Amino acid sequence: MDESRQRMLTSPPFRLIRWTVPWLLLGVIAYAVWGVASDFQAEKSRAAAQSATGTVEATSVAAAAGSVGTTLVDGVHLRDTPTSGGTVLKDLSKGVFVQVIESRAGWLKVREPGGTVGWMTADASFIEVKKK
Repeated sequence: MDESRQRMLTSPPFRLIRWTVPWLLLGVIAYAVWGVASDFQAEKSRAAAQSATGTVEATSVAAAAGSVGTTLVDGVHLRDTPTSGGTVLKDLSKGVFVQVIESRAGWLKVREPGGTVGWMTADASFIEVKKK
C-alpha cells in the first residue's frame, strides 16, 4: 500500500467515519424494526378490542346535558375524571338510569340514582342515551 493511501486510512476523520457509519446503519435498522413491531402491536391491540366488543371501532353516544341514559352491562365504572386512569367511584349495574350532566370527548358526566356524580365512557356498548 502506498504511503498516501496509508496516511488517509489512518487519519482521524476517516477513522471517525469508519466507526460511525456502521453504528448509524445499525440505528436505522433498529428504528425500522421498532416501527414495524409497534405497528404490529397496535394492530394486535385493535384486534383484541374488536373481538372484545364485537365491533370494528367503538362508537360514542352523542349526548347533550339533560339526557337520560341506561347502562347496558354490569360493572360500568363511574370515575372521578374523564380518563380510563381515573379513580373508580362506583360500579353501575345493568339497567341503571343516569342523568347526563355533560359530554366531553367520549366521556359522559352523569348523576346516578344514589346522587353520585362521576364520569363514564360514552361507548355505545355500555350506555344507551335518550333525550328527555
